[in-house]
Amino acid sequence: MPSQRLQVGLLYPKSPRRKARFPFRVRALLVLAGLVLFFIIPGPPRSQAAPAGQVDFYIVQPGDAWGSLAARFGIPLDLLWRANGVVNPTLLKEGQRLFIPASASQEDNEVLAFDIGPEVSLWEAALRSGNAPTVLLQLNDLDSPAEAWGQRLYAPNRQALVAAGQGPSTPTQANPAPAPQPESPTPAPVPQGALVRSRLGIQGHFSVPDDQRDMLLDMIAYDLNFGWVKYQVDWSSIEYIPGHYSIELEKLDGLVEGAFDRNLQVLLSVVKAPDWARTTTEGNGPPADYNDYYNFLRFLVQRYRGKVAAIEVWNEPNLHIEWNGGTLSGAEYVGLLAGAYETIKGEDASITVVSAGLAPTGVNDGISSVDDRLYLRQMYEAGLANYADAVGVHPYGWANPPWIRCCRDPNGPPTHNDHPSFFFLNTIEDYRSIQAEFGDSERPLWATEFGWGTMERLDLPIPGEQPFLVYMNEERQAEYIRDAFLMAQEWDFMGPMFLWNLNVATLEGFDANQAAYSILIELDRPRVAYQVLRDIPKIDQ
Repeated sequence: MPSQRLQVGLLYPKSPRRKARFPFRVRALLVLAGLVLFFIIPGPPRSQAAPAGQVDFYIVQPGDAWGSLAARFGIPLDLLWRANGVVNPTLLKEGQRLFIPASASQEDNEVLAFDIGPEVSLWEAALRSGNAPTVLLQLNDLDSPAEAWGQRLYAPNRQALVAAGQGPSTPTQANPAPAPQPESPTPAPVPQGALVRSRLGIQGHFSVPDDQRDMLLDMIAYDLNFGWVKYQVDWSSIEYIPGHYSIELEKLDGLVEGAFDRNLQVLLSVVKAPDWARTTTEGNGPPADYNDYYNFLRFLVQRYRGKVAAIEVWNEPNLHIEWNGGTLSGAEYVGLLAGAYETIKGEDASITVVSAGLAPTGVNDGISSVDDRLYLRQMYEAGLANYADAVGVHPYGWANPPWIRCCRDPNGPPTHNDHPSFFFLNTIEDYRSIQAEFGDSERPLWATEFGWGTMERLDLPIPGEQPFLVYMNEERQAEYIRDAFLMAQEWDFMGPMFLWNLNVATLEGFDANQAAYSILIELDRPRVAYQVLRDIPKIDQ
């Protein structure tokens, strides 16, 4: 299952690669002892154990290498080493007899070799060979894409299967016989390195002149070829007094209609109660009477019936700046969510209701914020599973790559690297663990915001609030965003991913903290991330 790929580094801990430290006779005795122990003493059961009656041996041929053998037989390197009692991986000789557990590939499979570096990336190797990137890491005994740089990776050539429409199979699965043609064709497998449009979303600021809004929507639908667009609906700027609406409503009309005309799915995040509905006018926060919010949601659903696919109920309510006037509590937020869910579903059951994405702060003082993991547990205890079709998450990575977990990378940025909330992968894994705690693993996660920022080419100093931006440039921003999209679409539990953001940097008087995350500097000045996302192949599924 795709969700299991998160655990590759845990299932197959990396074996050391070091030069021999013992005399030849001692090493030979150790290898012999390892073989004896392997065949006499049973080890713990593993998913890679050979089926009953399946015992394979192989005689090492000229030119063989550990990596190429692991790729040929579809097993991780460390398992091959342990199966043969190898304590010094530099020992591999022509004529050596190896035990091959759980062989899943035929010996005549073509094995490809890739030197990972500036010319060939891990994702390019995956695309050329027809394997998932996580499979390449597993076969070559690597924990993360960062470790692949500068190494030679081996991979079975499964590209012919992709071309034939069968798709790549994992190295521990035999290729099944072709099934009878169904009456309704099943979706084609995703080619390695391609992105699925229905999983691609981006948030933009669309309260702009009509011609600029249409240009931005054209970029999303036709140039980037994304499937989703997100907009944060500022209730306070639209319904300035009860039942009376400002010109901002016309701009929202233009966005929804324009997206619908371009076959874009729309996610609206509805936030910020107007002053007339609140007990305080400080900052942003919920209404005193939740029914005022429900009435506004009902108004939107009726106005845009059939043209809005999903609604996110509020944004980051675990922050005081978003929930001023209320108590920072997951239970209190679910009180708002419950009525919102019933209101939306009562008007249009087809709309996907997403719980608010939480800010991964790691701070839990109860005044400025509540840690999002704790807050999510509070939401589940208050009945979240009854009032949301999907769980919102904001897995930002600060300056850490998306494939790295806390806190293991000695070559990573020296700041914002010491807590799981700073890591894209940790946040997603923690949310899945909390879902499992409450028996709710089937409910998908929607990344309603994610991204990486850089101040490069903005001609502005690094914001004091985000010192980690000094370690980011446009190339890294592009690489991390692309890889996060590629990683997430391998997980069956992940819904659409919404990149933050498209165009804040193009606005007058923009907030530098937000502009750093834009992939447009000006309407005619795209960043590297925009160009990479534009050029990567897309498919419909």
